[in-house]
Amino acid sequence: MRNFIPSLILSLLYLFVAESQAQNNYYLNSSGVFLNSEEKAQYRLSVKTENESTFLLYFSEKNKSSWSEPVFLQRAQQLNDSVLWVAYNKQMKNSFKREIVGQDEMGYLVREYDSEGILLLECQTITVFPLQYNGKTTLFDQEGRSMAEEVYIRGKRIREQLLFQPVDSTTIITSEPEFPGGREEFLKMVARGVKYPVSFLNNREGGKTYVRFIINENGDIENMSSARSGYNKLLTRELIRSVSSINIKWIPAKCNGKIIPVWYYATVKFNAPVVLSN
Repeated sequence: MRNFIPSLILSLLYLFVAESQAQNNYYLNSSGVFLNSEEKAQYRLSVKTENESTFLLYFSEKNKSSWSEPVFLQRAQQLNDSVLWVAYNKQMKNSFKREIVGQDEMGYLVREYDSEGILLLECQTITVFPLQYNGKTTLFDQEGRSMAEEVYIRGKRIREQLLFQPVDSTTIITSEPEFPGGREEFLKMVARGVKYPVSFLNNREGGKTYVRFIINENGDIENMSSARSGYNKLLTRELIRSVSSINIKWIPAKCNGKIIPVWYYATVKFNAPVVLSN
């Protein structure tokens, strides 16, 4: 059996067990936003208890008035009251640790680490299971530098801001780099230059990737690479090609009047469905 799952949903499919129940259902609309009921839902997440510390997550899609056969997505093992180890299914080939590091009136402060212990993100959430962002989420590159900030309202992303970081961590940026027309124009040029890989079109796949690069003292882009391991290599190569094709100089960054090199990031996302099979 084959099911088509929007990649937007995949970014939300994380586990934490607040209380042990045989099965809980959560509903989302076609944009991946959580709903209070299934009336207008397009997608359903179902959590089933395997044993007292292990839980399974399944995905279903609504076809007219009925739900498709559930597709297994993840297994999560509760290590203690605040730490969960989540393993993806064979198709997704990944795993990570989720840790609750704080709680306030808004909900929880959560950090996620990959299997190598590298910090992936820090977020504010209403619920930790399923992870429902509400507030600021910070994404980190493979060197631990914060590369992007996203703002969510009850699971709906309303803003993403890519961040500048000094190459020399002993300096600070007092004047950010400037691109003719603004950084929004730069990202529009990047997006316009990206070509969707044919293999992704044929397989109805989607995905998102980030690349990092240095804006040097001359305003040129150099040292471009994937911002973090685990991103799709085809999309990463295409994003690097698109960024490299832009031959317009930046006005470089400054630290108290002195020109300095800084790291910056670019991203692209395709929302075509991802194919999963049992």
